[in-house]
Parts: sequence; structure tokens; C-alpha cells
Amino acid sequence: MKTTHKIFIGLLLIAFVVSIGFNIYQKFEERKHDQELSSLITDNGSNKIIERYVKDSVTHTIYEDRIINNSQNEKQLAIGKTYADSIQKALKISLDKIDQVTKINARLEAQVALSNKQTSTGQTVKTHKDQYLDLTYYPETDSLKMAYDIHLNDVRYRNKKWIFGKENRYTDLYPEDKRVTINGLKSFRIKEDPPKRFGLGLSVGYGVAKDGNTLKMVPYFGAGLNYNLSEF
Repeated sequence: MKTTHKIFIGLLLIAFVVSIGFNIYQKFEERKHDQELSSLITDNGSNKIIERYVKDSVTHTIYEDRIINNSQNEKQLAIGKTYADSIQKALKISLDKIDQVTKINARLEAQVALSNKQTSTGQTVKTHKDQYLDLTYYPETDSLKMAYDIHLNDVRYRNKKWIFGKENRYTDLYPEDKRVTINGLKSFRIKEDPPKRFGLGLSVGYGVAKDGNTLKMVPYFGAGLNYNLSEF
């Protein structure tokens, strides 16, 4: 069999193997996307809680970070249609233009001691003040003035259960005031576009050329379609 025929058959075999691999990859991605949609529907517009733990008297809540495709349907499923509609109405922009949303539900529950204090006008009031909370109660008008400094930490990170395992993304929410409890999270962010492999441009390297009845490696410089195996 001639050398050119061998090369041609080899290229056909390579193209066949690549085609099978690409089809398997497409099926895998379709199944993965179906599972992601199913998870969005099951979670009913809220991020899934993975774990709660206490450190330094503060409760941390770990949620599954929600990274979705840039589609209106997935955005509505991620945060719920009612909340999605309220965002569009408040900001007067369409959901298609929104790339990231975070809504944290939290509750402050505190029982504090009040102390009597004389104001500059001679009025007696009851007050409480700490690092975060400032309360003043006015008995004469039976009214309360409150100021509260809210400090909520939103930490996002990646983690694997083992070195070859799937990389999962999480959100760790926790307050600085231990009297605050995190009760829920609605969020999404758009997946980053994968790096483009195909391109047009100049290429430099070595290629296979026929010299009589033999093949040899020769330097190559030219322009054409290329596929990037890696970037550096």
C-alpha cells in the first residue's frame, strides 16, 4: 500500500475517533444540563444549604453556589419568577441584561438591657449601645429610635472532595454579630465562556512533508485554521 494511502486512512481513522468522542461529550453535556435544570426546579428558587457550623460563636451557613447558563429561563428558575419580576420592575431592565444576583435573608434577634440616660434637654430616656446596635427609647412619646450596623460576609470558594473529584463551588455566609441568623439565599451568576480553541492566524512549527518516497519533518510557517491544545 502506498504511503499516501496509509496517511489518508490514518487521517480518516483519527477523524472517526474524534467524531465519536465529540458525540459522547455532547451527550454528557446534555445530561449534565438536564440535571442542572432539575436541581433548579427542585430547589424552588433558593440556593441549597450544604452545611451549618459554628465558629467563634458565629453561625456559618454554606450554600451551593449557583452558576447557570445565560438564559432567561434558568435565571427565573434560579431565584424564582416573583423575585425576578420584582428586580426587573425595580431596576427597569430586562433579566437578559443581569449577570449576577444575590439576595440574603437574615434576622436579628436580641434581648438587651436598657439604662436610663439624661438628654441635653433634660429628658429621661432609656438606651442601649454596643458594637452594632444603638437603641434609644423615649417614654414620653412611647417611641423607639434604632440604628443597626449590618455586617454580612459573603465568601465564595471552590473545593474538591478528592484530588481527581469534581470541583464544587460554595458560598459561605456569616454575620459578624452572633445575634444575626442567616435564613436564606437567592443567587446566581453566569458561567464564564470556555476558552476558544479554534482560530485563524499565523502558525509556526514543524510539519510532515514527502521527500521522494520518504516522509520527514520540516519547518513550517503559514496562515490557516488552527486548534489550540493549550494556552500559555
